[in-house]
Amino acid sequence: MKTIFVLFLIICGVGITFLFNHSSQNGADQDDQGQVESPAKKSLSKGSVSDSPEKGKKNDKKVDAKIVNTSVRKEEVTKSEIISSQLGVESKDRGLSRMEPLWRTPDGQQPSYKNRIVAIKGIGKSLKLTERKELYRYLREGPSDNVYDLHIKDRIMIKLENQNVNTPEYLGELMKMVEEKDLDGFFRGYAMQHLRDAYQVHPGMSSELKSSYLKGMEDKDSDVSGTALLAIAEFKGDYEEVELKKVTELMLDLIQDEEAHYPSRVTAMQLVGEMGIGKALPMVKLQANEGKGTVMKIAALNSLGYLGVESDLAFLQAILADPEKKIFHEVVRKAIQSIKSRG
Repeated sequence: MKTIFVLFLIICGVGITFLFNHSSQNGADQDDQGQVESPAKKSLSKGSVSDSPEKGKKNDKKVDAKIVNTSVRKEEVTKSEIISSQLGVESKDRGLSRMEPLWRTPDGQQPSYKNRIVAIKGIGKSLKLTERKELYRYLREGPSDNVYDLHIKDRIMIKLENQNVNTPEYLGELMKMVEEKDLDGFFRGYAMQHLRDAYQVHPGMSSELKSSYLKGMEDKDSDVSGTALLAIAEFKGDYEEVELKKVTELMLDLIQDEEAHYPSRVTAMQLVGEMGIGKALPMVKLQANEGKGTVMKIAALNSLGYLGVESDLAFLQAILADPEKKIFHEVVRKAIQSIKSRG
């Protein structure tokens, strides 16, 4: 399964800002290590799918992830820069808030990516409520035009998660944001991933989080649906049977809706197999044979390994015998092995 997922990422072109190993819950501010941090553990739905029917602005947000990663690794932010950042000290002139450097430079210009990184590094763990509200406002109203902007917002969410407050106030704010469809869909997908990461950290909020995941699955036009589905799949043991039936219906609808968010459709296709949803087998076969895009076909072939029967082996073996379909051979071998192992 790991190999299949790695193959999936390679094919996607890996325009991914947020991948596995999100460590915001570890207490240590790993977002200050100069790396592009993940808000996800992170998912099929977080890739820039290179053969996606969706072109233009959305995919453009993803393609510069490697550039960001390189620039952040090379970036050296000195201690004096952090100390001098207005975010790290009380602003006594011009009535500016401590969060002002996220919005503009002292001379009123839009801050650069590095300016904002420096500002975020000055954020401590004991922000006042008014300051936290300013960060929530930035998440809503600050730019989400490219991968740099989205990386800034991810780091802000990590800072909010690590605040020394008695109640997980930020969870309530993020749950509101993921439902606000006037906000950028990629940003809301990242917010949903932070909610997914919070489930085991804040058991007292499990009911609210489960409800948020279910609502998120209905948001078929953005990353939210795919990321919510990953959360449900991870914690499905905590859902009632009636809720899981609804999830199945939503997954099947997502797969069939060619107008829905392509990465989320791929996520649903991948997970119907892993979750053992037998009702999806006809759709799996259809997409494995006629699916639009290499990534969708790989996800379908993988699920066919989970759901397929002996009569499906001939179809799979025909793919394996075709040298022009070499890109599918690895997932097909595993699917054949899986079907045969079930007898």
